Order: sequence, then C-alpha cells, then structure tokens
Amino acid sequence: MLSPARRLALSARVAAQYARTFAAVAQVRQTLVPDTLDDLAAEDWEDDDWEEPQQRQRDRLAALGRLAKLVDAFALGSITLRQLGSRTRTETAPPGAARAPGAHPAGLTDADTSAVGDVLERMRAIADQRRAGDISAEQAASWLRREAGALHQHWQQEQLVEANDRPEAVYFVSVRDVAAQSCDDCIDLDGEVRPSEAWEGDVPGQRSCGTSCRCELEPTDAP
Repeated sequence: MLSPARRLALSARVAAQYARTFAAVAQVRQTLVPDTLDDLAAEDWEDDDWEEPQQRQRDRLAALGRLAKLVDAFALGSITLRQLGSRTRTETAPPGAARAPGAHPAGLTDADTSAVGDVLERMRAIADQRRAGDISAEQAASWLRREAGALHQHWQQEQLVEANDRPEAVYFVSVRDVAAQSCDDCIDLDGEVRPSEAWEGDVPGQRSCGTSCRCELEPTDAP
C-alpha cells in the first residue's frame, strides 16, 4: 500500500500531466480553428456560387481523413498532443502545397474546422475533469476515444456528400477495422459494396456501435 507521501507525489504528477494536456489541446485548437470573425471578414461573398474543383475536394477529404486518424491516435495514446499539433501541420497539406498564414489546412472548410474544434473542446473538458480527479483514467480514455469517433464519422459522411455531387455513380465498400470494437451491423456490412447514395443511414458511426465504430467506406469499382 502506498504511503500518504507517495500518493501525494503521484497525484501531483497526474495533475501536472493533465495540466500540460489541457494547454496542448488549446494550442492545437488555435492552430486548426481560426477565429470565426476573422474568417467572416475575409470571406468573398461575391463568390458564393463558385464550386471547388473536384481534385481540390478530394485533396480536402484526404486531409480530413488523415486528421481524423491523427486525433484517433491521440485518443488511443499512440501520440502525444505535441505530436498531434506538429503532425497536423505537415500531414494535412497536399504534397508540395504551401499553406498561407491563417488558412485552413489543405483547404479544410469552416464545417471541417468547426467539427475539429468541437471535438478538441470536448477533449479539453475531459482532460480537465481527469486533472481535477472527477473521472478515472479509464473513463478519460474511453471518453477521448468516443470524441475522436465523432471526427471519424464527420469524415466518412463528407466522403458521401462529395461523391453524391458527382455526375457519375461512385461506389464504396465497407471495410471493418478488426482491431476495433465492432457491432453486428459492422460485421454484416463488412465487404458490402453500394453506390454512395445507398450508404445513407449506414455510415460508420451511425451503426449500433456508434462512435466506437472505426469502419471506413472506401471508394471502389462497381460490383
């Protein structure tokens, strides 16, 4: 059994760790989510009808997918918040692209950065609760994983939105992450191929396992 002095020392170490996590989440959010008023002031309202080229949309979705996986890696404890921040800046940009100061990474939209910001805010709240001793380490890990799942779901849904806007039919196959906690829906749908519009309601994250889902819809050839 630990002595009172040893318990106090360990508590101080845990508090310091979550204090650093709290600060790191705030720093990452500041990098990823520019100030809303600044965004509005910079908006060119005359270009409302302009449509992004398909390749730029695909670059954006690829960047969003990499970002979702980075946040997921943090939630699992595979990378630190410092690594999340540094890798976000390098891995969400298209190859060879230079990002203007204050611009969203890889052309991520306001909806993307809002989704990221919401997830990071909730992660910061979880870290703060853990630092205060209101929740256990196991609860914190589970809740962080759940919040990362919300960003994963946003990415999967955005893939379908982009595909549905194309003139040609786009098919997706459901690919199960065997390391994840799969529900019966995910097991049944593993390997199934459908056109993009037929996946509505069965998007990863909207299945029985909810935000624990780590399945992915991947573009594929028609069956």
